[in-house]
Amino acid sequence: WLGANLLLKGLDPLTTLPLGARLVFASGAGLICEGENMPCKDPGEVIESEIYPSAAAKKFVPAAKKLRGIVCSVEREGAIRKNDVVTIIRPQS
Repeated sequence: WLGANLLLKGLDPLTTLPLGARLVFASGAGLICEGENMPCKDPGEVIESEIYPSAAAKKFVPAAKKLRGIVCSVEREGAIRKNDVVTIIRPQS
């Protein structure tokens, strides 16, 4: 419902990673951060219609701000497997 392709844990706060940060996985697969995944009302509408019929759509955007994660592009192909360790490389200032 939220459109997530990967779910990562232990990388708080993931949403605040800067543009250009790289996520590198054990296989050599690499993702590059394109910025925050901004919350929109569409997932809230689905949640509201499926499980939470109490104005979830209106509440979703402010509740999800800075919690939706990031949008990435594939920088290097490779396998990403459950429980892989990910290394974050931040861009140099």
